[in-house]
Amino acid sequence: MTTKRVPKARQLAGPGVRGAATDTPLFHLDIDRDQLTDLVADPVTYLAKAGLGEEQGIAPGGAMSVSLGRGDLRWTPDGWQQANDSEPTSEWCCFVVGDQTICHNH
Repeated sequence: MTTKRVPKARQLAGPGVRGAATDTPLFHLDIDRDQLTDLVADPVTYLAKAGLGEEQGIAPGGAMSVSLGRGDLRWTPDGWQQANDSEPTSEWCCFVVGDQTICHNH
């Protein structure tokens, strides 16, 4: 695994979130491209380093799946754009809920 610091997750829904306290816990984090391999290889350990685990409603039973969006598209302020091979994506935007993590280029 990389030695780079794992980003802190930001809670969007679940206990303690005004207006969404009764929703399933939902978190967001931006992951550097060079850490994506670590997330995919061992998502439970990676997310634990970001402060997410069973106590936060994440990875129940110690299980987690990771889905990656299409690599040929990236999200920009102008919407979905064709990814440019000469300008590789530097970050992946990931949403974590229950036993699933979904990430997209941006």
